[in-house]
Amino acid sequence: MPIRQPPNHEWLSDEPSYDPNVHLALEKPERIWTLDEFGYSEEEIDLLPFRIAMCSPFRLLSDEGLAVAQNSVDRLQKYGLNSERIANYVRGCVYRSKFLRDLCNCPVVTDFVAKVSGKKIVPHTMPLYQGHINLKPKDQNIDVDKWHTDTVALDYVLLLTDPATYEGGRFQFYPCKRERAIQALNNPTDNDPQPISVEFENAGYAIVQQGNMIVHRACKVTKGDERTTLVQSFMPTSLDFKDVSRLNDCKPVDPSEILLTEWARH
Repeated sequence: MPIRQPPNHEWLSDEPSYDPNVHLALEKPERIWTLDEFGYSEEEIDLLPFRIAMCSPFRLLSDEGLAVAQNSVDRLQKYGLNSERIANYVRGCVYRSKFLRDLCNCPVVTDFVAKVSGKKIVPHTMPLYQGHINLKPKDQNIDVDKWHTDTVALDYVLLLTDPATYEGGRFQFYPCKRERAIQALNNPTDNDPQPISVEFENAGYAIVQQGNMIVHRACKVTKGDERTTLVQSFMPTSLDFKDVSRLNDCKPVDPSEILLTEWARH
């Protein structure tokens, strides 16, 4: 789907053109967790577009791709915003960076993520859901992103900061049904499942998740100046499944003149 740049948006200058042959270094994840492993029944899974729950980190970007993505994101940080849930983020990146736009809509990456998820997918039809950037909060006592479930069916979370340069900031998820995780968070007991912390080998690595079914967060950064991730969202090509997008979740974070037009088109 063509991306039409809204008014008052400008492209970053002097960005290298995206080339999957240069900027990607895709490697298969070693492990894929499925929803039945998290306690979901076959009847529940049959109503969902994907069987995948989460996968272990895999390499996505080459050294060249990582360098360009990091530079583009650094230049976009001046557009950072905050909300009740996320302390420091940038939206609408694909309206300002042609490199990130083309990375997020790359058919090579989409086909790769489709194989990991087990179903055909397309980049999310709303560009606001493409290339969301989470940045380190200015207050180190605040989580990068609080416990939540996503408003998209499938996404990858791409780490753009060398994990050796900061402490904390780990991506965590509950290996159980979301209702069980919410219960553990609201009324903790000694028998609760414990969150799993994802260990990223390096910057340029990513995980894929069916995030609307998994309760997850990004912890507070206790030491270091940066901790940046890029989140790219996808949709199943089949219309047999319920759309999990929630307009009310977007209203506090996105400008209405862009959001409502995209929502109507979606």
